Amino acid sequence: MKKKLLFFFSLIVTIFLHAQNVGIGTTNPQATLDVKGNQRLGGITRFTTFDSIGGKIEWRNANLYVPVSQYLMQHSAAADGLYYNNNAPTSGQLEYRNATGNPAFYTNFLNGNGYFKGRLGISTINPLAGLHVADSSVLFSALGDVPVTAGFTPISGAGRRMMWYPDKAAFRAGYVDDTQWNKDSIGQYSIATGYKTKALGFGSIALGNKSLAIGQNAIALGADNMASGVQSTAMGNFTTATGDYSTAMGYYTISGGDYSTAMGRNSTASGYTSTAMGNSTASGYLSTAMGFNTTASGLVSTVLGNYTKAKSGFSLVIGSYNDTTATNRLFEIGNGTADYARNNAMTVLNNGNVGIGTSSPQSLLHIGNSGQLRMYDASGTRYAQLFHSGGGDLHLSAHGGGASYINWFGGTGFHVGNGSFGYGPVYASAFTVSSSQLFKKNIVNTHYGLTEILQLQGKEYQYINDITNRKEIGLIAEEVELLLPEVVYHNPADKKVIGLDYGKLVPVLIESIKEQQKQIDSLSSHNKEQQKQIDELKKLVQTLIKQ
Repeated sequence: MKKKLLFFFSLIVTIFLHAQNVGIGTTNPQATLDVKGNQRLGGITRFTTFDSIGGKIEWRNANLYVPVSQYLMQHSAAADGLYYNNNAPTSGQLEYRNATGNPAFYTNFLNGNGYFKGRLGISTINPLAGLHVADSSVLFSALGDVPVTAGFTPISGAGRRMMWYPDKAAFRAGYVDDTQWNKDSIGQYSIATGYKTKALGFGSIALGNKSLAIGQNAIALGADNMASGVQSTAMGNFTTATGDYSTAMGYYTISGGDYSTAMGRNSTASGYTSTAMGNSTASGYLSTAMGFNTTASGLVSTVLGNYTKAKSGFSLVIGSYNDTTATNRLFEIGNGTADYARNNAMTVLNNGNVGIGTSSPQSLLHIGNSGQLRMYDASGTRYAQLFHSGGGDLHLSAHGGGASYINWFGGTGFHVGNGSFGYGPVYASAFTVSSSQLFKKNIVNTHYGLTEILQLQGKEYQYINDITNRKEIGLIAEEVELLLPEVVYHNPADKKVIGLDYGKLVPVLIESIKEQQKQIDSLSSHNKEQQKQIDELKKLVQTLIKQ
């Protein structure tokens, strides 16, 4: 044995001394030592084998070179171990395989992709999710601002995902059923989370259920909302904010005007800087509508209430079902009952006229529809009342603690009382009765005189309803009517005699005095003639006596 080893080493030395390459199993060595076939270095249990025939492992320049797909480390006869996969199209992939030969994780040094099956824990050995980072921050970062031309998203189309898209600095989380989270549907610096949401505008936010934020810096929150105006906000359910800087909130509200606000249910703010609240429409410039089915269409108009409409510029309307036939109103209080029965309790026109009970006031204060004006005392039980009757008469009355009335009949007269009787004094320093011939026509001398006066009968009496029970002196109108009907007045309602004008007896008394004066003058003349005759008779008697 020793001789054989000595021979072998002598041979090796001889070869090294006389040749550059040495071949074992080959006559054409390609290296200093070229051995064809398998080699094993070491003992029975510890050795390294090189399969030079298959060329699976080579040492090159102090590096281990693996030219073909093969296991680098295998735990057992099963397929688990570290495997180099260079089979197209997977070339350049280092895999750690399980017992069935499937990768548990891998890294590909050609495309930079990697894979990890199961849960990955960072700072934890018991991960509870696909990626579990314990007791540490998580950072997703990219250098500089977003690129001018963004690359494609990591994934497109329908599906559930949480995605940070650095090329647009955008974030997505939730579920989509179509292209809502594709590259062309993602705005720069936008956020969209929830169910089928879409944030397309620059810096926009869409959260909830099918909310859509299209405008720049727009926000859509809730369900089925859309914010398309610049810096607009839509929140609630089925709200739409199309105006720039507008806000729509609630249920089926629309803010269409720039800087407009719509809130409530079915409210629409379409006017510039308009506001609609409740269930209303504000279409006028700088208009405001509040309440139920109200409309503010006038310039800088305001409406509140129920089915009210503010059509006039700078107008204020409140109440219910106001009159809408004109547009020259400043203030209205509606008291109508339906759209076909609109009415105003109070109306103020642009010219300052105020109407109560009328929508078309003709004066500074116009009370219509048989309106009444009442003034109460401190007790709240007694009051004075001014009203206009349907017959064209004006009445001023007092109620409570006795009753007093002053009535002006439409162009025909004036009386104190309630229309049936009157009593009590009227105090005044003087009364002036219009009597100029400028106001009269068909002027003739009266035929009344002493005859009628002599038939009048003065009476003493008491008024039935006079609580003072004062005794009065006067005439009975019914008796006077038989002689001087022009002096007597009747109730316009039932034509009954109610009173007489004592002042109108003056002309009759004047004519009576004139008649009496004529009689007196005639008697005086007759008396003088008789006195003359008596004097002559006395003289004659004296003469006869003297004879």
